[in-house]
Amino acid sequence: MTIPETFPVQPQTEWAPKRWAYDLLKLGLNTVGRLSNGIRIGQTYGFDSGVMLDYVYTNRASGKGIIGRAIDRGFLNSKGWRCIRNRGVLLGLLFTLARLIRSVPHRYAPRQQILILSCRFREA
Repeated sequence: MTIPETFPVQPQTEWAPKRWAYDLLKLGLNTVGRLSNGIRIGQTYGFDSGVMLDYVYTNRASGKGIIGRAIDRGFLNSKGWRCIRNRGVLLGLLFTLARLIRSVPHRYAPRQQILILSCRFREA
């Protein structure tokens, strides 16, 4: 496999509009975004950390003031976090099913099989 000639990616020049957009996004996350507990947790521990997942599973907006809670509600209502919460429900059902199967005596239990569940987001 050959690597395309476009790698490594060169940094954007100071006058590139895409760089301005990313700089504004970074500024917003580091200033107004800090009012949201979800964004603050993500910046502190990482957006893929266990602390962040616990916060997403509770699904309770708890930012500073009205603006912080509004930002937090929008953050928690994003498609990605909704799918994560759906996956959590499916995993909970899977563990409940596994406990039920284990509680049945072996002579009555059907042959155990592996069940794979996936999560797919669907707009309501």
